[in-house]
Amino acid sequence: MTTTFDDHDIRVALTDASLDAPRVDLWERIETDVIGLSRPRHPARQWLRSVAAVLTILLVGSGILAIFSLADDGTDRRAQQIESVPDLLLMNSWDPQTQRSSLRAYLPDSNGALTILDGVQADRRPVISPDGQQLIFTGWQQDGDTWTLRLWSFNSTTLATQWTTDVVSMPATPDGNIQNVAYSTTIAGNRVYVAWHAWDTPFPIPIRSIDRATGTAIGSWEIKVDEPEAALHASAPWLSTTADGNRLDVLTEVWDSGSTDTNRNRTAYFSFNLPDMHETRRVIQDESTPTDGRFSPWSAERVPNGRTLYAVNGGYYNDPMRVDFFDLDTGTVSNRVDLGFSTGFEISHQTAVSSDGRLLYVFDSISGKVATVDLIAQRLVGTANVDMSIVQEASRGSLLGRAWHSVSGLFVQNAIAKINFNGSMQFSADGSRLYAIGITGRDESPNGILVIETATWQVVEHWLPGQHPIALITGGNGRYLYAMTVAWANQGTSGMRIVDTTNGQEVVVSDELREAGDAFSTYSIAEIYRDTWGVSPAIAGVDPDDLSAPQRSDPFATMAVSVSTTTTTAGEPITIELRYLHPGTGNPITEDTDGVRFDEPGHVRAMMSKGNANGTEQTIVLARSEYGVYRGAAVPPSAGTWSIQVIAERDGEPSRYANRQNAVAVQPTLMGTDGKRYKLQVTTAETPPRAGTDTVVRVSIIDAETGSPLPAGVELTGGLPDEMDGSAILEQRAVTSNDLTAAGHGIYEGQFNFYATGRWTFSVNFPRDGLRTGAVTVGVIEVE
Repeated sequence: MTTTFDDHDIRVALTDASLDAPRVDLWERIETDVIGLSRPRHPARQWLRSVAAVLTILLVGSGILAIFSLADDGTDRRAQQIESVPDLLLMNSWDPQTQRSSLRAYLPDSNGALTILDGVQADRRPVISPDGQQLIFTGWQQDGDTWTLRLWSFNSTTLATQWTTDVVSMPATPDGNIQNVAYSTTIAGNRVYVAWHAWDTPFPIPIRSIDRATGTAIGSWEIKVDEPEAALHASAPWLSTTADGNRLDVLTEVWDSGSTDTNRNRTAYFSFNLPDMHETRRVIQDESTPTDGRFSPWSAERVPNGRTLYAVNGGYYNDPMRVDFFDLDTGTVSNRVDLGFSTGFEISHQTAVSSDGRLLYVFDSISGKVATVDLIAQRLVGTANVDMSIVQEASRGSLLGRAWHSVSGLFVQNAIAKINFNGSMQFSADGSRLYAIGITGRDESPNGILVIETATWQVVEHWLPGQHPIALITGGNGRYLYAMTVAWANQGTSGMRIVDTTNGQEVVVSDELREAGDAFSTYSIAEIYRDTWGVSPAIAGVDPDDLSAPQRSDPFATMAVSVSTTTTTAGEPITIELRYLHPGTGNPITEDTDGVRFDEPGHVRAMMSKGNANGTEQTIVLARSEYGVYRGAAVPPSAGTWSIQVIAERDGEPSRYANRQNAVAVQPTLMGTDGKRYKLQVTTAETPPRAGTDTVVRVSIIDAETGSPLPAGVELTGGLPDEMDGSAILEQRAVTSNDLTAAGHGIYEGQFNFYATGRWTFSVNFPRDGLRTGAVTVGVIEVE
């Protein structure tokens, strides 16, 4: 029997091996050596090449730990293909006094920003040429009662203006504003292409080509549609070109005239050969196109192969969070990669891309998961959990620290509806750290910068606490990190904060600079290049050999919090336990455990609070009972759901936190006609219940001391209810309810659908002594 393997198999294996090193791509390192091994060869040569291939793979496997000491050579190759781009920031600023906007530039280590365009309104980034030497900025400029769409060409290094050209002029609206006309610009070969279109109007869509060197108009075209699509209305055009400049792709969304249902929006795609603008393909989807076959280009980015676009979508309620891929050769959605994140409520996600553009990292601030997607292979490489326990906060309410396996409640559930974090994460220059935005749990606001170690996926530092960044930008050599902040709930300030990544300290350049820049429209030239062409460019003055490779280090031991019981009655003691576990195996650590960072803390305490209410906190000291285990007793004083946060402190080190939301449900006792105390117990037919599926919930009356069922002939004082009103709450954000009817003596059942993962607090309300009891907490249902 002959065993065969192909290039794809080798590539998948090497990509898997590269997961934990964002700057390392093993496939690219040996691609020219192993590509085509599966093709027919002469027997002798084939045998020799097969042996070489096997040896190569064995060497890679045996040297897996050396992965993290290798530096990505993609930068060197790119440096041979393009000239370097400057380490420069561009920012749109609005002056409320002059009511004018401007484009400004900031060069690191300078003391201020230089205005390069004044009085121009734009909602798109500039586009950059494949060689990185030319920037084309598009925007509207007012001339009396007329608004003109203009293009400005700049040398990306000197920012000297090369030319300016007018595209189209339109009268102002009655109130003097711009008409609702959107535009898109791209560079292809020696030409610039620009398209524009008024939103919610029928075709055609105009396109104009302009000479890159002189700004002279070369040609004009219109995209037209015939019956039956002639009545279709379209949104803004979106242009994309291949790096060789031989093809122009145009995408837009279309809908029927007069339609206000966004679910009826679908994709229209047109492809043209350049420079003659000969149309080679058009795909206009109709209403029968399923939702998963539609693609919105507005948040799309380019895959390095130049033939594919991708966009991170979903994450709302039961809409799975995913990466959608659009094939520019066929004009259709080619694949959808499910990230495996929880689909309850909104997912506050952030994204970052490896320097070669191949690996996409998506971080979900709610579940703490980070997913890695191979954009070339269009597949999920893997997921990991980010350990937040090292994050130190002055207020327990922030809830930034948490246990490794906690999947609910620490971050605001609806953050994505308020803040656009997409694309805000950044890698350090050597790939060893990932900078992300933190979010507090109580006031639902961005809070500082999380420094995540990529070798172990754990937060190791927290910078700019109390500030509210919504976008992060790294400088060319990785020395400086720029955080674009906003004033949030009248706290903090808006503008730019510069952090020295070598020590985490803020660098104060000038008050003018700190207040410069719009948080939503400040970007680096390197970032523009990466988003336009799919790979990171070389940076002027930065030697790739000076960037050290990421080094693997041991992960912190996981902090796991548990309680002796999840349901009790008021006044009864419970035991709180903190146990340190091996992050890989989940086993308790011992003094002989290797490969884990653990130093016994000097002081461990727990804070127990009822719901989200202030002033209910109780502090409990946890004492060491054995190596890596700390315990303490607490008495919840009143009925309700109590959460627990454990803080481990050690001199000279930041505190670590572990949380257990809704750790214990405390019930009032119910008196029986036999004089004994009883309580309620909740169970589900499916254990554990799964999100989005129906399950039967059972509430039973049991003996508070023994847990035995309510005996026959015994009732509650005031009688047994005929039915109960059941309700479940997830993190004060969602409620699901239904009736529970009698299914036996002291037993009540009802069907519920828990539509999101997490810990749902279950309560009932029933008649007692002629009155409704109000919400009586029964317990916590964990939904997967």
